[in-house]
Amino acid sequence: DVASRCAGVVDALWIAKLMVESGTHHTVAVCCADRFDHVLKSDQVPEFAAQVVYAAGACTAIIAEQAANEIVAFAESTFPDLSRHRVMGPVAGGTSVPFDESALDKGLHLWSDQRTMRNLIDEKRFGYEADHRNFAALYEAADFEDVDFVVCSPLEQAPQLETLAALGIDLDKTLFPIPHLGHLGPADYLLSLGIAQVVKRPVGPRAILTSRSITAAKAIALRGKGSGLGIAVAGEGLDPTIWSGSEGEQCP
Repeated sequence: DVASRCAGVVDALWIAKLMVESGTHHTVAVCCADRFDHVLKSDQVPEFAAQVVYAAGACTAIIAEQAANEIVAFAESTFPDLSRHRVMGPVAGGTSVPFDESALDKGLHLWSDQRTMRNLIDEKRFGYEADHRNFAALYEAADFEDVDFVVCSPLEQAPQLETLAALGIDLDKTLFPIPHLGHLGPADYLLSLGIAQVVKRPVGPRAILTSRSITAAKAIALRGKGSGLGIAVAGEGLDPTIWSGSEGEQCP
């Protein structure tokens, strides 16, 4: 869902859960992939912060009826000003501004961030309030008294950490892949949960996956049928030691 941006992974997981529960499908693959090098000036010395933060990669989650966990609740909040879709990303390439030679010459196909300081302040307030609403809704719907792990991958960690602290959630209950791997769009959230399993971060049976974009905040609650989420992780190209501190302590 392009409109949901990174938060589209939450929609996809919830739809996959409904497909399996309905009996129409036994196994669903939720595939998330992003490569930002085609919209950034990757052949030049980085000029903007986004050219350093964004990366390329992919993750896939398998949703199956025999899984040792379940997706139990969904919550979302939408930013009322939908014009935000037009202030972040390439200007040309859609129906409003077709991609042509003139757009190419002007660099309108490249990633751009046109948000104002007022936009940023409004987004921070929206994200903070939306997370509180979403967490409250999930706690009630999933019958959670507490949460064991929070899957989130914000571009800016400080506002997210502030929100988690206000919700009474300790830093050791989350893990951010962005400082080490860059931003991979919706794939970040699957990657965060996978890394937590690989580095043996304690992930109990109650988890919340929460995602913010500039237009929406969405979240789902996951519940394991045993003492943990019962997730098996497979893949390559990841060095789990980068999440270990000098004294063996796990870093955020």
